[in-house]
Amino acid sequence: MFDVVPCWGGLVATVALLPPLDAVSAKSENTAFERQLLEAEPAGADMSLGATKAEVTLIEYGSVTSSSCAEFHKNVLPVIQHKYIDTGLVRYVFREYPTDQTALMVSMLMRCVPETKYFSTLDMLFQRQSLWKGGNIKSELLKIMRSTGMSENGFIACLRRKELAHAIHETRRKARDEFGVVDAPTFFVNGRKVDDHNDVTAVLSAIEAALKPN
Repeated sequence: MFDVVPCWGGLVATVALLPPLDAVSAKSENTAFERQLLEAEPAGADMSLGATKAEVTLIEYGSVTSSSCAEFHKNVLPVIQHKYIDTGLVRYVFREYPTDQTALMVSMLMRCVPETKYFSTLDMLFQRQSLWKGGNIKSELLKIMRSTGMSENGFIACLRRKELAHAIHETRRKARDEFGVVDAPTFFVNGRKVDDHNDVTAVLSAIEAALKPN
């Protein structure tokens, strides 16, 4: 399953090649499905913001190389955090869904930073996405990872962790095969997929609808 892949100007990382993204049939979004999705924590545990027992859970399956994900994190998530997460109404969960080999490697690096720095590092990655995607990837990513306390040796060692690559693959496989995720970002609000994730108001409207009493 794992191959040695030369990348980033000579850096050799032992990572798994991403399997193809095959279309899958959508499952009916019933109560059992919602519960299954909410309980589908990755092997490394969910990365989340907000109250554990919040009334609404917003799950994003995201890829760090996606420009749409970057736009959401720069322009939409801060609004959601101020209005819903920080007020205890919403718990936000980010699950890695790498859409290319670079995204897989960066997702691995994210899982090697201290948990308390996960979201601040994720924010830096999206804020500086145009720099590290369009330039010297290794050099730019090292700058970001060093700000978390990661050394260059730690950087390389992280990318050689086969079990970490496998865990991220498993999260992606489950999202694709069991929950019908075919692209990033894909959002679920209390287990229900947001139909138009490219529309800012669609995510906000889904949250508001979930907060309304039945």
